[in-house]
Amino acid sequence: MGRASLLSPNREDGGSVDEDHELPSAVDVEFLKDGQHGDSFRYRLRIRFFDSTADPPSEVQRIFPWDITGSEIAEAEHAGRSHVQLETEKLERYRYSFARRVQTEMRLSKTRLSREGGRLVRRRAAG
Repeated sequence: MGRASLLSPNREDGGSVDEDHELPSAVDVEFLKDGQHGDSFRYRLRIRFFDSTADPPSEVQRIFPWDITGSEIAEAEHAGRSHVQLETEKLERYRYSFARRVQTEMRLSKTRLSREGGRLVRRRAAG
């Protein structure tokens, strides 16, 4: 199977999500809009998985919160970009950053994510 990437959501279903500690796929990371708070808009990226290495094994999630401030929106509009364009640009940058954090966590803990029965499962890495 080829290398999966957060920037490449088209990945074969099944098999390892973290072979050789590759980035989680975009299909595994949820994008959540938390709405407007003051002059800012709040967002979250989330990945959920079953951690079979925990005692006791349990469902866990990793969350990466981020905001777009009113001043960022004003700067974007002044530069001729829309709020949606700014959101898309930041989303891609933060998806990659979030995926790198998950990848690093798996590498340091000597674990990997694999797809089993339609869900992600964290297991000890072989070898």
